[in-house]
Amino acid sequence: MTDMLYHKIIVIGSSGCGKTSIIKRYTGSPFSNNYKATIGVDFVEVSVEVDDQQVHLQLWDIAGQERYGLMKTLYYKKSSAAIVVFDITRKNTFEEAKKWRDDVVEKVALSNGVPVPIMLLANKCDLKTQAIPDQEIEEFSTTNEFFAWFKTSAKENLNISNAMTTLAKHIVKTQVPEPRSEGFHLVDPPQRIKNQRKGGCCN
Repeated sequence: MTDMLYHKIIVIGSSGCGKTSIIKRYTGSPFSNNYKATIGVDFVEVSVEVDDQQVHLQLWDIAGQERYGLMKTLYYKKSSAAIVVFDITRKNTFEEAKKWRDDVVEKVALSNGVPVPIMLLANKCDLKTQAIPDQEIEEFSTTNEFFAWFKTSAKENLNISNAMTTLAKHIVKTQVPEPRSEGFHLVDPPQRIKNQRKGGCCN
């Protein structure tokens, strides 16, 4: 049996920004205000349709709490791309987004030594209080070399599928996937949830 080829995507950002909600909404779960904070790491497997082919992704939901920092090098290993999430209503999470971006650049690269592509998601855009103007986010994204950014809402299921499809298209053009490994040795073994998802905007 041939191993499935996959791209590992790490989803990171400060605690409470909605990383778990974004992943669960993308995989078809209803929105909930009662998700517990991720402990260590969890991941799901999804398939995105790009140019009539199925692109398989593993979305790794990395805990935002600082006390799990020592494990991040292990969790980041062999990543194909990263998604940095911040809460558009909380200025401090936007300021911390650069720390998360720099952490990825420092800890992980593609097999050819090139930094992994990083996408920025400004989550909770359904809320009326937007602490960071679009222009500031645009300038931040350009300065820090995020290849794309989106305003998203896990509650309203806004722009999440569009962002994931954009990510899949980007990595397909630039990377060759690797066989899925069953040998991850993690302190907190993730729960595997397999889903099939067709790409496209779900505003």
